[in-house]
Amino acid sequence: MKFSDQVILGSTLIKFDSLVYLAEGCGCLIGMAGAASGETNLQNGNKIQAKFPWLFEVRKADCPCCSARHYSYASSISCMAFHLEVGYATFEQALAYIRSIEPQDEVDPPDIIVPVWNRYHGVKA
Repeated sequence: MKFSDQVILGSTLIKFDSLVYLAEGCGCLIGMAGAASGETNLQNGNKIQAKFPWLFEVRKADCPCCSARHYSYASSISCMAFHLEVGYATFEQALAYIRSIEPQDEVDPPDIIVPVWNRYHGVKA
């Protein structure tokens, strides 16, 4: 599932709060994706980093609302969440931004990769 799809799903599970990653039924845009992944609080944030490493890679990522300079997509999405909180952006605009930056070929990686040849020759994962 793409990151944007997880944000949409998470928005049905928790209340939006730009100041909280994910805690007590509230979360930011990234926290919404975390909730959709089964995370319940800040302590489990590694699931999002493992599933969507492109969010945290160092790169120029300016906020589309205020043009603030950020150096990761996670940071620019957090800035966008603040603009959403104060009414300078809509949820649809935030989703459009996320869709514009997420990899288009994103798929869920398998938990364990075992070559087919190994399965037939008794090699265990």
